[in-house]
Amino acid sequence: MRRVVIAGCGSVSSNYFRAAAEFEDIDRVGIVDIDSTAIESKTGDFNLDRIESGTDLSSVIERTGCDLAWSLQSNALRWCARLLRVLRAAVVSWYPSSADSGM
Repeated sequence: MRRVVIAGCGSVSSNYFRAAAEFEDIDRVGIVDIDSTAIESKTGDFNLDRIESGTDLSSVIERTGCDLAWSLQSNALRWCARLLRVLRAAVVSWYPSSADSGM
């Protein structure tokens, strides 16, 4: 089971929340958005009140110990460097050959 933080609660995110619920190997452990009202709306809509949430992606990643952060934000590339640092060990464990590729 992959522990996933979903970053982004905008208009299209409902499709991703529904899709994530369809996969048995995905455990939604966190939700992040810059707008706390949007977080409250999504956690209510998708019965996710008991998962970690917040406006800071790095903080939610650390609190959840997630395997993957699924970013739906338009500024996702800015977060890429942080995500790679935090999740590098998980990537290497999933794809051992990535350790030699400079990831």
